Amino acid sequence: MTIQYELICGDSRDVIKSMLTGTMGVCVTDPPYGIGKDYGADPDSWRPGVDFWREVYRVLDTDGSLHMTVSNKHLPYWLTEVTAAGFIYMHTSVYWNTTRVAGNWNGQFAYAWEPILHFKKRHFKLYKRMMTDVFAHQGKKVTDHEAERDYSAWYRLMDGLPGNPVFDPFMGSGTTGVVCSKIDRDFIGIEKDEVCFEKARVRIMKASTQGVLI
Repeated sequence: MTIQYELICGDSRDVIKSMLTGTMGVCVTDPPYGIGKDYGADPDSWRPGVDFWREVYRVLDTDGSLHMTVSNKHLPYWLTEVTAAGFIYMHTSVYWNTTRVAGNWNGQFAYAWEPILHFKKRHFKLYKRMMTDVFAHQGKKVTDHEAERDYSAWYRLMDGLPGNPVFDPFMGSGTTGVVCSKIDRDFIGIEKDEVCFEKARVRIMKASTQGVLI
């Protein structure tokens, strides 16, 4: 089986508008958190708002679903914006990393876990019944991306999710695409940072022995 990859360097908020309706099977992503960053004159420019999530809803097929890691700090924001776009909230899982030392409240709490929010359009059924909702991070970075998603945790998550192709509008370090090469799924990824995009592209292509860029 030849896996197809479509990797796009650009702002997903613009790119998604030209994507065809109902053509994505599942969206697995890690949107920007907007924490500890200087966004210049517009401090909220990092936020992919309700209009963006409406576009994600549009490009997913009828039984498509959305799975996304988010920050604890902005959890109410994500739930509000995504459900306002039409998605039905399903569940919150845990992305667990006990090696994390960064924290909030002046270091009183370590960020040992992050929520993974699960949403659906209509029908949704996991490939694996009673899949765990705690995905442990192994704490081993393989890239220099500050928000790299752990391959082993991402693999366990994605291996239980139905839908093809897999869509990641915030590709980052490319972990979603790397996992696609191991679970035989086509992949569409978007990343606006040119340096990150190229590193992710190289990483995904190295991981795939039977993939082709389209």
